[in-house]
Amino acid sequence: VKTKRGAEGIGHRFAPFSDKVRAGTVDSVYTAIAAMNAQSTRVFFTALKSTVFDAAKQVRGGLYCPDSLYHLPPTYDKFTAVMKPAREEAKAIR
Repeated sequence: VKTKRGAEGIGHRFAPFSDKVRAGTVDSVYTAIAAMNAQSTRVFFTALKSTVFDAAKQVRGGLYCPDSLYHLPPTYDKFTAVMKPAREEAKAIR
């Protein structure tokens, strides 16, 4: 990214937007898709939120590498435990 501001300036501008989007938009979309799932056999919603976030909406420890970008191997086991049953259900009605 070419910018006159350093990474700190970009991060400073992005943080409030990120928190707002995460708290508002993501939760709204999550709720809307879950409601669609309840009304349709063609929409599959798999709730990964509780796998990644705790009750305080903080990222669970031990899921990411120190760079916070990549998952640690045990994270994939957690995702698989949630996703595999949903995938099998979707395949069964396809």
